Amino acid sequence: MNFLAGKIMLPLCAIMSLGWIFVDQSPSTKNSTNVNGGKGDNIAAAQQRLRVDNLIILGQSAPPEVAGDLLLTMASSPLIADKERKIQLIEQAFRSAAQAREPVRRRSWSRQVDTRSGLKQMAYDLKLDKLSIESEAVLKMIPLDHVRGKTMFESIELPSIKPLTCEDSLGYDLDSYYQAMMSVAEQCFDDNEKKAGTQIVFLSDRLEGVKSIPQLSPAVRMLFNAKLSSEELSLLVNVLTKALGRVSVDARAFAFAIDRGETLVYTLHRLIFKMRQLDIPARDFSSALRSFLIKQMSGEVCTDVSWLDQGKLALPRQVVEINNEFTNPITVDDIHPTNVGPNGVDIIYWTTPKAKALLNAARDLRFGGTQKALSREERESEEWRRKLLDFLELLADWSPDSEPSPEDYFQEKCVMYGVLVDLCPDDAQRDVVLRAYGTYLKERSGEYKGRIEWIFPLKDYLRLLRSKSDAVRRSSLDPWLTSSDGNLRIYAELALLTTSKN
Repeated sequence: MNFLAGKIMLPLCAIMSLGWIFVDQSPSTKNSTNVNGGKGDNIAAAQQRLRVDNLIILGQSAPPEVAGDLLLTMASSPLIADKERKIQLIEQAFRSAAQAREPVRRRSWSRQVDTRSGLKQMAYDLKLDKLSIESEAVLKMIPLDHVRGKTMFESIELPSIKPLTCEDSLGYDLDSYYQAMMSVAEQCFDDNEKKAGTQIVFLSDRLEGVKSIPQLSPAVRMLFNAKLSSEELSLLVNVLTKALGRVSVDARAFAFAIDRGETLVYTLHRLIFKMRQLDIPARDFSSALRSFLIKQMSGEVCTDVSWLDQGKLALPRQVVEINNEFTNPITVDDIHPTNVGPNGVDIIYWTTPKAKALLNAARDLRFGGTQKALSREERESEEWRRKLLDFLELLADWSPDSEPSPEDYFQEKCVMYGVLVDLCPDDAQRDVVLRAYGTYLKERSGEYKGRIEWIFPLKDYLRLLRSKSDAVRRSSLDPWLTSSDGNLRIYAELALLTTSKN
């Protein structure tokens, strides 16, 4: 990880990768009071209801990502008290997802944050792709109306999962779908249906559709975490055993499953351990798993996988650990790759001359040529303010033409605005930068039309406003509230509704 990711972006990215939907979920709008026994409270409540109604109406014409985000947040918020209305909002969000630009959530191969794929993953973590919005809508519907929740889930069509190539830097993440699936199985069948095993048939039918590694990984996690009897788990493991033989060879997807996150082999190993605890025979499953692993490692192998070092094969560490589960352990001699594919292709940020100059200037603003971050007092000196002016000149002279693509420039510039807000030692300077950041996001809104790459830095901007007073927040968001851009008005209005301070 380079300097920016490790030293400048870390506070920003740690917060931005949480996967929250809006800046806050706990409204505390200030009510007015007077001597007339709470009459002012009633007026304030009516005004708030009107604002909420107008916001929801505005969301009906918004891009599907913005609409889904708004409607699901409102349905979970105390701003909406009526159960039937919550249900309606969830159903509207579910329907809006059909037109979402991104079909499914993606994950970055790179372990660095400040790359094109790293920033894209953080945008995907907002869960505003089609499948994530639909799955979230199901999860929110179940406590309100489990029959509708089950019906909604059954109408979800899994997006087409195209095989990856070794050059791909983004893999697929279907976890939300399988989490919703298990919630349906656990909460949407009555006692008589559960006695008849209907929920197990429901799960079995969907496990039979597992044909790819992006499906297999969350399916295995789902089974491991499920509260199932020994007999129920045994039946579903038998279905999964057959699925292992159907899963297609996919070098990059297998690399993701082995080398990134909670690895597939680790989860499979835990599932086998759980089977043994419940006295479920594991021989057939272990045999199928061994064949699956050899099949995947004997196809194409990407150059950048952990088990290939300068062209020399070695067993992945996870395979070595699970080998004791096999009657005939896997050896390197069992693996016969058909060919070695290329590395994943990605764009590393802050490597062009102008971006690198900004990076160095930001480093100097934060550390002043030392290894220790400057104190607030040190950042209030005349020398530091001079460096800040130099930095702002560099930022003003920076143009999209200097970067690999306009999208890369947009993401990098938003990151720099966030860094600058963090560095400013006093509110006066910070508020100037915040307004510049807000203006830049406003200017780019029409170009991005609600895309997650724009929503992601927009939410960072709203996060930065959270610590400000109501007056500063209102002043910063006023240009959005009066904008002709409905997306900006939606986010500004909701931010004010949900972050007002007592």
